[in-house]
Amino acid sequence: MDNIDLKIKQMLRETINEYLEQSYDDLRGGKHNLPIVYQLAKRDRVEKIFKNGFSREYAATAGGNYYCTGLYTTFDLQSTLNNSQDKADLYGDVIIKMAIKSYDRFFICNKKIAREVYGDKYRMEDQLEILFEKYPQILQNIRNHPNYSTIIQTSSSRTAQNVAALLEVLGGMQCRADDNLNRFDIRGFVFYGANDGYVAIIRDFKAIVPLAYSLDKARTTDKSWRNDLFTEKTYSNTAGDYDPIIFLGNDISYYKNPKSFRMINGYMKVQRAIDGHYNFLDKDKNLLSPIWFKLASDMNKDQMALVKDDDGDTFYINPYGFFNSPDDDYPFAQFSDIG
Repeated sequence: MDNIDLKIKQMLRETINEYLEQSYDDLRGGKHNLPIVYQLAKRDRVEKIFKNGFSREYAATAGGNYYCTGLYTTFDLQSTLNNSQDKADLYGDVIIKMAIKSYDRFFICNKKIAREVYGDKYRMEDQLEILFEKYPQILQNIRNHPNYSTIIQTSSSRTAQNVAALLEVLGGMQCRADDNLNRFDIRGFVFYGANDGYVAIIRDFKAIVPLAYSLDKARTTDKSWRNDLFTEKTYSNTAGDYDPIIFLGNDISYYKNPKSFRMINGYMKVQRAIDGHYNFLDKDKNLLSPIWFKLASDMNKDQMALVKDDDGDTFYINPYGFFNSPDDDYPFAQFSDIG
């Protein structure tokens, strides 16, 4: 596969992402080409999963910390069925079927999936070049590390060792590499493990859309999967939302308690670590205001927020500027007036 083919695949993946953002009905009806993964869940959590989607807080209670923080799934149903035989007490006995937006920026130790994502650059050493393209010194450090031969090994089918070796180079197992994974925008891992089978660890919790669930371990193909809990709220809280840790990426150290940030009505209210002041980021990570505020409400459905400045004055802001009242037709000042 040449570079032209790879660019075509990238364009197709972008199209799929756009499709995901616009197609609740098609997702509900199963008319999509998105990757499917599975996870066991406890029965008392299923309704909440479909209502709110997954969160980093959920990972801490569902075995999501051994390698790195993420949602631990399988990309092979049989692996989940196998896990249900001896791990139901730990994980739960309900199978959740989920779609993910893509495997882009995953380190993939599965040849078939790696080819689909990276084209002719599917080998693990080639993936490292892509993932660390902006960080040549880090890439060189990985190549020079004693773990490198394990990171790219193909002699053993148990590729969990590849991922463990890479994480050790980046900071360590059990979430110790999380900060560097955020810094380098590594969004997940695909591998085969001795315990859980064909595993996909997904670090972007809002890239996961729960589609259906099975209470009888998927014994029948057509009748086992239920989608009655998949609603438009499921969609808006997953495909229509953003994981703040992945969204902020390398800028995460600039903010205070970023795990609590949420994208609300098109804007994420963020708090600056240096002084605790607030501002808003749009979906392209552009700051709304050139000044930061002592206090700020969330953005309402009309994309207007109440703010207080350092002088104690309160007013409203929206994408067009500053307003004395939410009912005003025109701002008393525009952002460009402040510079």
